Amino acid sequence: MTGFAGETVAVEFEGVAFQVDATRPNDPAWAVLGVRKCGSSMFNRTVKLMAKFNRVNWIDIPGDLFVNNVAVPQWRASPPPPGLLRPGNAYGGFRDYPAGLAQSPVFQGAIKALLVRDPRDAIVSEYFSTRRTHSIPEGAGDDGARADMLRRREAAQQVTIDDFARVEAAKMADTIEQYVPLLEDPKLLLLRYEDVIFAKARMICGVADHFGWTVRPEQIDAILKWVDVIPHEENPDAFIRKVTPGDHREKLSPETIGEIDRVLEKAMTAFGYR
Repeated sequence: MTGFAGETVAVEFEGVAFQVDATRPNDPAWAVLGVRKCGSSMFNRTVKLMAKFNRVNWIDIPGDLFVNNVAVPQWRASPPPPGLLRPGNAYGGFRDYPAGLAQSPVFQGAIKALLVRDPRDAIVSEYFSTRRTHSIPEGAGDDGARADMLRRREAAQQVTIDDFARVEAAKMADTIEQYVPLLEDPKLLLLRYEDVIFAKARMICGVADHFGWTVRPEQIDAILKWVDVIPHEENPDAFIRKVTPGDHREKLSPETIGEIDRVLEKAMTAFGYR
C-alpha cells in the first residue's frame, strides 16, 4: 500500500511549510505524544507506518522544525496558524507537551496516544544520547536547535552521569508533569514503555483500536521489521543503546536515585511509577 496520496495544502509555521490534508472534515485528528528518551522514536516510527497503511496524512511538526534548526522553546507555546491543525491528519513527533497547539479545538478533540517511561531511566538514556548519539540539525549562529544541542552535548561530556541526573531531574519532571492534565481526557490512550517495549505487536493493535484504524497481520509484521530492535548487549555508541527497563539502578548511585526520586515524585506518582 502506497499510503496517503491525496491533495494537501501548505501551511507555514515558524518559517517551515507543512503539508496538511484539508479534505476530511468529518474525521477526527490524531495526536501521538511522548517524552524525550521514552521510546518516542520507536513509537512515532510505528504510528507513522500505521498511518501510511490507513492512508492518513502524517505530520511531524516537532521533527520538521528540528531539522530546520527551530528550537523547541521557540515554538512550543505558539498557537497554531489557521489551517495547520485539521481533522483527518495524524500529528506526531511530540516529546514536549505542545502548549500552544493545545489551544486549538482540533487538538483538544483529537484522539490521542501518550507514551511515557520511568523518568529515571529516561534521564539515564538522555545522558548517553546527549553525549554521543542524538542527531544535530544543520544551521549556524548562537541560537536555534543546533546551537542548543551543541551546548548540551559539550556540557554532558564534562559531567558524570550522577551529576547530569541531578541537574536534569527537574527538567524531566516539568516535561512529564505538563502531560498530567491529559490523564482526564477520555480520548487519551496511555501507554507505558515498560509494558510495550517487548510487546510491540500488542501495542500496535491497541493503538489501531483506539484510533479506529485497521492493521492486517502482514502489516504488523512489516512494522515490526522496522521498529522491533532489541540490542543483544549495551552499546553506548548506538542510538538504540539498551532497552531493558530499570537501567537507572545500574547507572546511578543510591544517593542520586534518592535525590531525584524526590524531584520526580509528582511525575512518577501520576503515571504509576511510585
